[in-house]
Amino acid sequence: MYTLATTSYFDRRVAKFTRTHPAQKKPLAKVFRGLEANLFQPSLRLHALKGELEGRHAVSLTHAYRITLT
Repeated sequence: MYTLATTSYFDRRVAKFTRTHPAQKKPLAKVFRGLEANLFQPSLRLHALKGELEGRHAVSLTHAYRITLT
């Protein structure tokens, strides 16, 4: 079991994202629960990033949105 550590900036960005994309609120909550339960479960589609963000990973929220993990 993992614990998510967020910053106040991230919390504000999540609040703004859910206000502008209310349909993504439930999928976002599902991703957060999945991250806390098991970071490596296939449904999260964890993948390494390349280029400027090399060395970081991301999980997919939808095809258009992802969450970058540091």
